[in-house]
Amino acid sequence: TAAEYTVPKISQPPQLDGILQLGEWDEALAISGAGRKLDPRQVTAFLAFDQQFVYVALRSEMPWRGQLQVSPDTRKNVVMDDSLELWFLPPAQQRTLEAGKFGYFQLIVNSVGRLYTCHHDPGYGLPAREWKVELQQNHRCQDGFWTAEMAFPSEAFGIPQLPENGDWRIL
Repeated sequence: TAAEYTVPKISQPPQLDGILQLGEWDEALAISGAGRKLDPRQVTAFLAFDQQFVYVALRSEMPWRGQLQVSPDTRKNVVMDDSLELWFLPPAQQRTLEAGKFGYFQLIVNSVGRLYTCHHDPGYGLPAREWKVELQQNHRCQDGFWTAEMAFPSEAFGIPQLPENGDWRIL
């Protein structure tokens, strides 16, 4: 069974500069852990929202080799780079904008902000397609950590404005 958490609505949006400033994410839900036998790096995720955006910050330990793997070829898929991956399934009853009314959303991002995005099961029998998200993001690698700060607009999930309550699934 998956754990359930409440992601809080924040009163002040974070500054998306790739630096976790003192107090900036205090109102957010923080989940720490991750790491596996193949890749024991620990990650802390911060999640929050306001009416217009879902905010995510991820802080990951750098690899033991010191540098993050990033392909110099911008045409290469970021899946082969050191990357972070998120999956979103917004509540169906709140999704009224046609472009995001059905399905779930996948994002993979590397440390220089290159993205892979996919809108899975978009409805009407259509195949998976690129998820067109106007993502605000900033990344920074320093002091042994990679920090990513991102803001996803509510419209990217098919929701005009984010309500106080909703049963989201985020992986």
